[in-house]
Amino acid sequence: MSLKTFKLDNKNVEDLIEQLENEDPYERRLAIWELDRKGKKAIEALPILRNKLKDNYLWVRRGAAKIIEVLGEEATEAIPELVEALEDDDIEVRKSVAIALGKIRAEDTTEVLREAKRKEKAIVREKLSIALTQIGEKRALKKLIVSLKDEDHRIRLWAVKALSKMEREKIEPTKPILIERLLKDNNEQIREEIKSILYKERKI
Repeated sequence: MSLKTFKLDNKNVEDLIEQLENEDPYERRLAIWELDRKGKKAIEALPILRNKLKDNYLWVRRGAAKIIEVLGEEATEAIPELVEALEDDDIEVRKSVAIALGKIRAEDTTEVLREAKRKEKAIVREKLSIALTQIGEKRALKKLIVSLKDEDHRIRLWAVKALSKMEREKIEPTKPILIERLLKDNNEQIREEIKSILYKERKI
C-alpha cells in the first residue's frame, strides 16, 4: 500500500500518539507520516517515537528516526535508543540516526560513533563523520566560551578571533557572553573584534 492511498485526517499530536499504538502497521505508518508533517510540534510524541525506533515495521522505524532527526537538540532524551538504532538492519534508519546524534551533539556518544564508523557503508560513514565533527565543534566552543572570561587579555583576544572565523550559526550560543564582553571588557581590541562579529550577525 502506498502512502498516496492513505487518508490524511490532520489529527492532533495526542491522537497520533494513540494511533502509533495501533496493531495495524499501516495505521502506525500513517501516524508517523502525519507526525512528520507537524515539524517541531512532534516533540510531544518523543517518548513513543523513541520506542518506535524498535518497531517491527521498517517504515515506522524509518519515519521515527527521520522525525527525531528533525527534532535535533530537542531530542536529547532519545540518545539511548538512537545509539541502539545504529545497529538497525536498514541503512536509511542508521543514516537518520547518525544525523540526529550529530544534531544533538552528545559528547558521550563519541566512541560509539567512531566504532560504528569503522564498520559502516560509505553513505552512513559520511553522516557519522559529520556527527563527530559537530560534537568536536561543541567541545571546542565550550573551551572558547571559558577562554572569553580568562583574566589574560591575550587569551580572551585569541578566543574572540577564533570565534570570528567560525560560521554564523555555530557561534549562536556565544552571543550572550560576546555582548557581555563588549560591554565590560577593558581591552579595546577585544571590543572591536566583538563588534565585528556582531556586525556580521546584524545585531548592531
